[in-house]
Amino acid sequence: MGSAPSFPVFGVGDPDLGPETALGGSVTGGLRTVAVEAELSGYGYRIDDYIYFAPELTPSGEPAFDVTIRGTWPRYSYRPIDAAVLGADGSVSLAPLEVVGLELRGSLVRMSDTADGSQLVGTPADQLHVEPVLRPGPVGPLHHNRVAVQVDAVARQSRVDEALDFAAAPDGYVLLGLTANTAVDVGLREVRFGGRVTNLLDTAYRDYTSLLRYYADQPGRDVQVWVGMDI
Repeated sequence: MGSAPSFPVFGVGDPDLGPETALGGSVTGGLRTVAVEAELSGYGYRIDDYIYFAPELTPSGEPAFDVTIRGTWPRYSYRPIDAAVLGADGSVSLAPLEVVGLELRGSLVRMSDTADGSQLVGTPADQLHVEPVLRPGPVGPLHHNRVAVQVDAVARQSRVDEALDFAAAPDGYVLLGLTANTAVDVGLREVRFGGRVTNLLDTAYRDYTSLLRYYADQPGRDVQVWVGMDI
């Protein structure tokens, strides 16, 4: 019970919480040809006594806050509810063996309280990932070459009642990224090089599934370079 710099809410536990009981299933279908690789999964579950970690409301229906010597904190609490979860994930890879290709991934989730049908706070928003890929083949000693542009689009979570949360859901956003990797043989070993830039345009955004969204934006542009070798 309490808060911490990496846990920016006042969390209230419940020692009497029992185990969750889930009943459901999933189904997955796929397609693999020279031109297209695709997969689609759907799932659904009923979870009795789901341990729901969410904003606590006062008797008047307002979000509750706790005031301590460290400041004022939104109060989150653990409580059991009966929940329904529905979702789907899918991916498509076009021309997976060609010089130029395209990869797509997407997901959607619906989590609701079966008592009133309300969407649960913290349910991820719909997401789509688009990745044009260039595989130029060997260039001199360099092989396994790959360059890709990533476009991540996340919708605004508009299905959750704003009265159940401390702040309105942040706007949706689109992030641009870039990755490149290659390899070179050094003796009998393969040395791999790569680089990655995320949030290339240094876009200011907040992630609905992060508790830090109440206070600050997500990290800006991030540049990483790596090298690896099997030994």
